[in-house]
Amino acid sequence: MKIYTKKGDQGYTSNINGEPIKKSEALLELQGTIDEGNAAIGYLRSLMEGKHPELEDMLKDVQYALFRMGSDITYGFTQSLITEEDVSVLETEIDRMTEVFGTQTTFLYYNGHQTATFSQFIRSIVRRGERAFVRAYVGDDYPMDLKYLNRLADYMYALGRYLNHLNDVAEEKMTIRDKRA
Repeated sequence: MKIYTKKGDQGYTSNINGEPIKKSEALLELQGTIDEGNAAIGYLRSLMEGKHPELEDMLKDVQYALFRMGSDITYGFTQSLITEEDVSVLETEIDRMTEVFGTQTTFLYYNGHQTATFSQFIRSIVRRGERAFVRAYVGDDYPMDLKYLNRLADYMYALGRYLNHLNDVAEEKMTIRDKRA
């Protein structure tokens, strides 16, 4: 199979069933955002350079969950490959990391170690994915996929803070800056 099909040259692609879909469709925007987040997580793993294998394994699991979510999207949510257990794993990891670096008491600047700042960048991609999800999904009873995205954004936030902690980089607290002075 060739990488290029030339079908996209006219602004269309196709779903798993071969049905044409305009590239501007909300469902495709969602699919693309999930793919972007997945690729960004792969880059974050490469930035870790093998220094945090337990985190890299967790991120690899997240990538696989996002791949499964992509399948759910492709099949129009007629299947549900994201489970409550997937969400619970993220929550457990968030709690574990929070116990290490402590409760947040103020707003923080997104900065520090490059892995930490890139984790925050991924968080913003995932939040965009949540918004795309709500636009694309038809119905009110959202599948577990949306809950997973919400928790994944929380996880990426906590991971950024945790990576700063692991790399001995102090968090920078946000302070009010009066530009009128």
